[in-house]
Amino acid sequence: MKILFITTGPFYKNFRNFNYYQRTFILSDFAEFFLMTPKNTFISDEISNKTVIHRSKINGKVGLLIHLVLNIYKLNKFDIILTEPSSFTIFGFFSKLFFGKKFVIDIWDIPFRDLQNSIVSKVKRRIQVLIFRPIFKLADLYIVSILPQFQLKEFHLSDKKIKKYQNAIYLEDYSGNNDNEKYSTFTILIQRSQFYRGFGVELMLDAFQLILEKKIDAHLLIIGQIMPELNSLISKHPFQDKIHMTGFISHKDFINQAKMSHICVIPYPRVDDLRQIYPIKAIEFLALGKAIVASNVEGVQQIIGDAGIIVDPINPHTIADAIIKLYLNERLMSEFEIKAKNRAAQFNVHNKNQHIFNEINKLLNYEKI
Repeated sequence: MKILFITTGPFYKNFRNFNYYQRTFILSDFAEFFLMTPKNTFISDEISNKTVIHRSKINGKVGLLIHLVLNIYKLNKFDIILTEPSSFTIFGFFSKLFFGKKFVIDIWDIPFRDLQNSIVSKVKRRIQVLIFRPIFKLADLYIVSILPQFQLKEFHLSDKKIKKYQNAIYLEDYSGNNDNEKYSTFTILIQRSQFYRGFGVELMLDAFQLILEKKIDAHLLIIGQIMPELNSLISKHPFQDKIHMTGFISHKDFINQAKMSHICVIPYPRVDDLRQIYPIKAIEFLALGKAIVASNVEGVQQIIGDAGIIVDPINPHTIADAIIKLYLNERLMSEFEIKAKNRAAQFNVHNKNQHIFNEINKLLNYEKI
């Protein structure tokens, strides 16, 4: 079987738990796997040693688009065309229309996700959905790693073609992280690749202030890139000397910071964008055996289950109360740490991707989905 994966994702080893990295690394054990990427995409040795890489001659998404248009006849060489959930799905459609190939969309994130949440961005996304809805509908299979009942419903996909999975990670990367050394000061960690307004920082800052007002000596550790609109908000916090921001750091450094922290928090507000995702960070917190406090939003709750405190209603007071409860009860914190480690076992990346390959393989046997 020859699988062509059209993607723009960078393949840094630091991104090992991202879905596109997992598909490439693991599925290449089962099939002849080919990547088609922009000229300037970074690809780790771990990936390049296992796959055949076709690069565009021009950098960026536009370069890849031009390359695909000029080389569309090459799509006939492959059995499966796998694409990310973006405008590049059009080449899966072309491969099916012109060459009768099987077309698969790997939906690990919200298609045409709107992180700016402005009127202009909302209109732009609406137009993108209307344009690409008929293309998405023609795919033979959807590998879906988000909850399908929210924004994905706008694409009107066939339930019979959807194969649903939660996210998964390389659990072996966390197997040696069982030491109990923590910061001397009670440390609360929140983490995202990027923090935008409305994604939980405001909730956490207000909860942190409530904790400090209880005369608890604590630090708030924020790992990830802070968008400009939040910098001014944080700088006005009355206890900003107790807030530490690392910016974007390597995965290894993130693991070390998380190990040293006492509690990991996922303070998501109840908005559709956050309700429908299965956060990788939640699984990593479990695998690291951390005590977790998280908002009761669907994707997060399904990952954490009873291995952490799920707060509802979601507001600064309930988040602060849950954190203080763990701070005052070390035995309870230890119980959640054990539960977290045990629960992590079900999020094994190898098992998930074996199932995914089996589903892709069925397409070539012309089994109805």
